[in-house]
Amino acid sequence: MTDAWSFRPGTLDRMIFDGVVALDEYRLPERFEPDDVVVDVGAHIGSFAYAVLLRGGKHVWSLEADRTNCAFAAEHLRPYVDQRYVRLMHAAVWRSDPNDDELRFDGYQVFPQSFLDLAGVVNTGGGSVMWGVGEPVQKVAFDDVVDLVTDRGERRLRLLKLDCEGAEWPILLTSRRLHLIDEIVGEFHEIGGSFLEIGEDRLSKAHVFHSDRVAGFTVEEFVRFLNDAGFCVTYRRHLRPNGALEGYGLFFATREQ
Repeated sequence: MTDAWSFRPGTLDRMIFDGVVALDEYRLPERFEPDDVVVDVGAHIGSFAYAVLLRGGKHVWSLEADRTNCAFAAEHLRPYVDQRYVRLMHAAVWRSDPNDDELRFDGYQVFPQSFLDLAGVVNTGGGSVMWGVGEPVQKVAFDDVVDLVTDRGERRLRLLKLDCEGAEWPILLTSRRLHLIDEIVGEFHEIGGSFLEIGEDRLSKAHVFHSDRVAGFTVEEFVRFLNDAGFCVTYRRHLRPNGALEGYGLFFATREQ
């Protein structure tokens, strides 16, 4: 399965691949229908798209903010890109309301000693565009992506996956296309909540997105917002090796029938 894949030594690449493909952490359906449309925001090195393809998916749109990760994804998914089963774009998916935000990707994070077995490992999936520092990156409005993949609402978006280190907030809170989506899975990332969160070790402590649609960037507000948009939501927090609850974890949102 992994013969054509390259995992960078000393990084989280292989662990991310195994979590998505082998362990099915996103609880993908056993099979996708031939016409199902899937959007993968935060494609990393292509693991999620590959998992969808293994289940029969033929319409996957993958977007990745990091140039290096995107290059690895392009190599790993090349046969499927050539067949147009996958469309891959190097860009950060962002808010859909008018804005002049200039996005920057702040790079990879290294796990500290408190993470025990992961200490010193480079988290190639942990870079974010929420903090205004790092390498400039092209942005694309989320609703423009939805319009593209659904032919402006003529078809539905079967599954949206979001693992974009906090950018799920501007993506979802400003969208006017959520009614076109059947299911959303991904990682939530709290900012300013009570638990250990993604901003604690950033060079910048000031995130670049603010909204009056939620009281705070917590999972409780996240669930409430998606409930109001017509989704039934479950979630679970990640744990640190010492048992401490993280300010991020996995969520699963299915449109109510």
